[in-house]
Amino acid sequence: MADRRDDPVVVIGLGRFGTSLALELVRQGTEVLAID
Repeated sequence: MADRRDDPVVVIGLGRFGTSLALELVRQGTEVLAID
């Protein structure tokens, strides 16, 4: 698997997929900026 990075992530669109993705990234310790 790829090396883990501490870069923040932007999730655009908070439908079912975007919300699940953002929550999982936060759970793993990634800083997330969500835009709907």
